Amino acid sequence: MRADRQTRRVLVDPVTDLLAGPRGRRLCLALVHQGAGGAWPPNASCDADMWVALAAAVRDRPEPTAGLLWAALTDSVDSARYGQEPDPTDVALADPRAVELLQPVAADLVADPANAWWWAGADPADQVVVDWPLSDIPGTRQPPGRG
Repeated sequence: MRADRQTRRVLVDPVTDLLAGPRGRRLCLALVHQGAGGAWPPNASCDADMWVALAAAVRDRPEPTAGLLWAALTDSVDSARYGQEPDPTDVALADPRAVELLQPVAADLVADPANAWWWAGADPADQVVVDWPLSDIPGTRQPPGRG
């Protein structure tokens, strides 16, 4: 692909896209959890009380601030378990009831102009390559075309 062309992923619905994966759902949950001051336990079991509690926490959530969003994003990334069984909370959040309850949170994130870049796609001309100098490490060599 040439650098002067931009490839952009077109989303039909960014809210659906955000809730389609475990990290997006966990981000929304963590935002609710952070906003509730930790009052709603994110590791609750999947019983009827959990769904009622989640619905109340979503309804009563505060406006997301940059600090709450950062803490929620950190929680979402920190809870990833690549190469392991999924976290029980991530499993619970895959339930269609949880996805439905988290839709207003995702919609708020999508509507916030500060987050618009999340769906803007990557501009190949704006990418950066990091070149680690390996010549001073014994047994390494420079890539082809480099001194």
